[in-house]
Amino acid sequence: MTKRSRQIQQASRVMTRRQRARWEREQTLNRRIIIGVGATLAIAILAAVVGVVWERVWKPNRPVATVGSESISRREYLTLREIALVQQLAQAQSQLAQYDQFLQQFSGEQQEAFAQQISTQRQQVDAQIQLIIQELNSLDSAPINYQFLDQLIEDELVLQGAEREGITVSDEEIHAELAEIFAPAPEPAATPEAATGAITSTGELTSTGSMTGSSAISPTATATLTPAQARDAVISGITTYYDNLVMQLGLNVSFNVDQFVEFYQRQQRVELLRERIREKLVSETPKTLQVNAQHILVSVTVPPTATEEMKEEAYAEAKAEADKIYEQLRSGADFAELAREHSDDPGSKEEGGALGWASPDTYVQEFKEAVINQPVGEVGQPVRTQFGWHIIKVLGREERPDESKLEQARNEAFQKWLDEQRAAIGVQRFPEPTPLPTIPPLPNEPASPTVETEQLTPTAPITH
Repeated sequence: MTKRSRQIQQASRVMTRRQRARWEREQTLNRRIIIGVGATLAIAILAAVVGVVWERVWKPNRPVATVGSESISRREYLTLREIALVQQLAQAQSQLAQYDQFLQQFSGEQQEAFAQQISTQRQQVDAQIQLIIQELNSLDSAPINYQFLDQLIEDELVLQGAEREGITVSDEEIHAELAEIFAPAPEPAATPEAATGAITSTGELTSTGSMTGSSAISPTATATLTPAQARDAVISGITTYYDNLVMQLGLNVSFNVDQFVEFYQRQQRVELLRERIREKLVSETPKTLQVNAQHILVSVTVPPTATEEMKEEAYAEAKAEADKIYEQLRSGADFAELAREHSDDPGSKEEGGALGWASPDTYVQEFKEAVINQPVGEVGQPVRTQFGWHIIKVLGREERPDESKLEQARNEAFQKWLDEQRAAIGVQRFPEPTPLPTIPPLPNEPASPTVETEQLTPTAPITH
């Protein structure tokens, strides 16, 4: 038995019953305090561990969206969002530098006048820079940017949809495209000194995640690159751009150069796949009705304050001149010669009034109706429009391939394909964005009609 134990036993023999009860209560209280402190410490340690696991493991790896069986983790979203913001910041600062360079071309009152003219643009760019920096500084706690997330979802739909349809892009093709941005071949007249310069690429990303590229590069590549050389040159170019970008902005970015290279490679793959899908969906250029016409314009110009009577007098005077020209043409005069002599349309006058092949929708309504209905090869009577009087000769009218419709057709087909992929593959965002509330109309106020803006196409005036 230890000395301490013997002392406790001896003390207990001489304790009264009341003292013993008090002593036992104190011992019990001490044990509870010790247990409570230990439990509190254990809970604090557990909470700290859980917090670290939450912040460093679970939270970064939890999905912000799923596309089929693939997840877009918060970590991936934050990395790509940071890359996008950093490049937007570089673009904005470059724009400010361009403003300054522009002003340096002038001095004195002229410089001050131009400074006032671009002050609004500078303020807008400054405000944009502040917003970008604000989001970068609070990126981890900032709410999800759903516009950017939707672009990431679309990219994943393109990747999965292309795989489902057997559309592929090779690594060689990706690096060949990127080489045009980050490692272009030297100009034919490049000197040996210029051929050893450094790459300073300015590849860029738009706010929605689509990649664009521009370069200010002193060539380092050879005229023709093997696939391996193209890959190495691209990686070297992107690495140099990464170093320059980080140094220029003076930021401590959380993404490394390997992630930066991977980002560009993935973006280029998506862009190539997207274009091949579009080409597969619409392989032929759509045909539309087009007309080939000549015209002579006798213009009518009246001041804004002119009365209706004054306006009609001006049109009547011009009509008399147009009728004279029309009669000369009916008598066999050369249309092109009279157009060069009399037409007030500077865009076609020197071309003998020739407008070339174009869609009738290009023209204002009265002119459009004339070129659609007027017999081919005949000179029609003067047609009145907001510009004056037109003497028109239709040279041809037929269905022809319309390049301007090709892009529209491919965009529409691709959007339909994308919607089909979204439905077939399945997309979910976490959390889903809260829809904006619908504000009911005020009492006795009719609801605003829904306007299909895609169907509204402004009528383009005739160039004159």
